[in-house]
Amino acid sequence: MVITEVRNPQWANAEKTAINVSMTVEGFGEIPFTASPDDTTDYGPKIFECAVAGEFGEVADMAQIPDEVLITRAIYQQRRKLAEAAISLAPLQDAVDLDVATGEQVEQLTQWKQYRIDLSKIAEQAGWPGEIDWPSLPSFEDSDDEA
Repeated sequence: MVITEVRNPQWANAEKTAINVSMTVEGFGEIPFTASPDDTTDYGPKIFECAVAGEFGEVADMAQIPDEVLITRAIYQQRRKLAEAAISLAPLQDAVDLDVATGEQVEQLTQWKQYRIDLSKIAEQAGWPGEIDWPSLPSFEDSDDEA
């Protein structure tokens, strides 16, 4: 993906841990994006860092963003996170469907499904669309004790 322009940085939350921007992507045009230091994309943390440094102009206060813009950005972010979850979930579901899944894979599948359910409910949050408590990605411990 080639990003040709990033503009209109605005804080996405009161904690100032995420920034909404409009970015122009080659072949796609202008799309909304929410950047954060712990974003799962390779470009999200860099966009956040550059925005905080003022490289795209001053970061506007969150209160200046109309609800319709916040909703559009939140839905785009939600869909992106759901798509990323689907990629992780698919091989686990395949293993379960083919009855070759380990206990660990079954547990991972359950956690990814819960993550997707949590993502699907963001619009039900009290602070929607201005304050969104995004669910955390599932985390898995390395199990070296299998022998």
